[in-house]
Amino acid sequence: AGGGITFNGDTASANALDDYEEGTWAVKLTDLGGNQATLSYALGTYTKIGRQVIANYDVRMSSKASMTGNYVLLTLPFNHAGSTNGTGTIDKFNNMTTAFSSMAWDVTSTASVAWLVGVEATSATSSVYVTVAEISNTTKLKGTIIYFIP
Repeated sequence: AGGGITFNGDTASANALDDYEEGTWAVKLTDLGGNQATLSYALGTYTKIGRQVIANYDVRMSSKASMTGNYVLLTLPFNHAGSTNGTGTIDKFNNMTTAFSSMAWDVTSTASVAWLVGVEATSATSSVYVTVAEISNTTKLKGTIIYFIP
């Protein structure tokens, strides 16, 4: 009665599934100072189940605009819970100015955004934060971020 769904006879209200939501959000690519890229296409959809968020995005830039600096950030539909509470995949990336063998989103810091990271070239042994200089005016990024909210 208003307490959510429970499973296998569990009667603890703390374990009840009492929150489910689907929606869209305004996806933005920014630098650390909040300067936004101009996007020719931006699609963000999410499903929130309890504290878990599954956010799908597809962004296509038409200009870096006034973005500068050492970091590229993606806004999230909900603030994340901090370090070790999620990760983001990039299954398609195009038009970078640096060769990357893989890319992902780091959600260990600033709660409202994910930080773009990548493995440069094929011989690199660790990921680095992607700088604004390493994206182009026509960079495209598509994937999924899964994380927990506070």
